[in-house]
Amino acid sequence: MRRCTCCIMPETVPGITFNEKGICSFCQAYQEPTYYGREDLERIVFDVKKSEHAYDCIVPLSGGRDSTYVLYLAKRIFGLKVLAVNYDNEFRTAQAVTNMERACEILGVDFVSIRSKRDVAAKIVKHNMLCSDLTKVLGVCRACTYGYRSTVYRTAVEHAVPLILWGNSELEKTKDMLRTAKKMVRRKQKRLSKFLNPNYYEYEYFFLLQRMEFPMPGKVV
Repeated sequence: MRRCTCCIMPETVPGITFNEKGICSFCQAYQEPTYYGREDLERIVFDVKKSEHAYDCIVPLSGGRDSTYVLYLAKRIFGLKVLAVNYDNEFRTAQAVTNMERACEILGVDFVSIRSKRDVAAKIVKHNMLCSDLTKVLGVCRACTYGYRSTVYRTAVEHAVPLILWGNSELEKTKDMLRTAKKMVRRKQKRLSKFLNPNYYEYEYFFLLQRMEFPMPGKVV
């Protein structure tokens, strides 16, 4: 089976094409994000503050240094009306919860935490690990990634919040590490082995339940 030399996406993906170097059409269409300076950010903040909303922005909060700094920046530096949103991925530490509650109390920010009623995130991770043949395990972050995006976007739509300020660290990006790891373990994968493991179907089933419980909105206003 032919695969992209860059992202190893297979030729079975609908609509995929490859160039003479074996790079797929999705990789060819990828564009690096454009980073804007402080002046552009201040302009966006100024426009948001002119509008009438219960909240000017949402800050996704995890209790770590990056999101806590963005919370401080939004509230103290830019003077925005902030709603902090946490997705409880069922693996939070007590210290992380304390950090979030204290930061919001000190800054005077409203705080909401959203958790699955079925505890699907932990189940997704569990069955991902059990069905792993050292390749599928690389998707273990799927539950948290989708959960955070969905709950934040849905909350923004629910409260008509015009801006989301999301903080992360460039030093913690793992794209290249994962790409290298996939190349290392790809040789160990047995074709169709995951389909013979009942945990694979449990993994996909609980991810489906997560999507049904937290549907991704089509548009954020």
